[in-house]
Amino acid sequence: MTTTPGFATSEALRTLLRRLHDGGGDAWRNDREAADLMAFTMLKYGALARKHGLEPADAAVAAFEVMHTQAAR
Repeated sequence: MTTTPGFATSEALRTLLRRLHDGGGDAWRNDREAADLMAFTMLKYGALARKHGLEPADAAVAAFEVMHTQAAR
């Protein structure tokens, strides 16, 4: 059985991103849900990254940069 992550809906993801943003610089480092989000990102976009000669972590870094923007929140 696969469990759906808490950030699976767009509204839940925006809520998480706002919370991490409001939590300051250490929020991304110390929040378990942030770690789960980044692991999910690597799984979801890892194959696409490999297709373009990159590592799954590169996809997570790109997603991380986007998630820091005001537009994503």
